[in-house]
Amino acid sequence: MTTQTHKAKDHIDRSINALVGKRIVGVRHMSKKELEMLDWNYTDIADTTVIQFDDGTLAVVCCDPEMNDAGYLYIQEKDAE
Repeated sequence: MTTQTHKAKDHIDRSINALVGKRIVGVRHMSKKELEMLDWNYTDIADTTVIQFDDGTLAVVCCDPEMNDAGYLYIQEKDAE
């Protein structure tokens, strides 16, 4: 693993661990203003996902650590018994 890759992995691990204990209070699509700030050219904002936490933290689903584009959030629900 290169030094750059190792640094990116450490950042991602810290970011993920920082979410433990937070409560999700909302899930929404990005606003047009947010899309413009990231320079993402989406005509369909349904392709974007933002998860809002109780302390104001936002998690944005994107394709890579550099936030070059939106990504897909796969959700696997627990089987109903």
